[in-house]
Amino acid sequence: KVVRGKTRLVEILQEGVDREQIFELLTETACFPDDQLPHTGVGIDRERTLSPLFIQSESYGTRSSTVLTLDTHHRLTLIERTYQKNPQKWTEVRVKW
Repeated sequence: KVVRGKTRLVEILQEGVDREQIFELLTETACFPDDQLPHTGVGIDRERTLSPLFIQSESYGTRSSTVLTLDTHHRLTLIERTYQKNPQKWTEVRVKW
């Protein structure tokens, strides 16, 4: 999961900073194949639940994603999305410095 996220983030940044593409990456719900899952002792079903970048389950999951950017004029922008039960419904907060 971490390797996939880092690799894809580098690709997005090489194309130019696109905040929406970064949020799309952070809301990916695809599970990884069983042979790529870690063996942490929680069982294969739980490992599958925890494998997507955006985790969804009744009792545990991703609740927010944050993107922080710095432009060429040294202005910071923080965007945080807080999700309802799925990655398509969120509230957003933007702060600029």
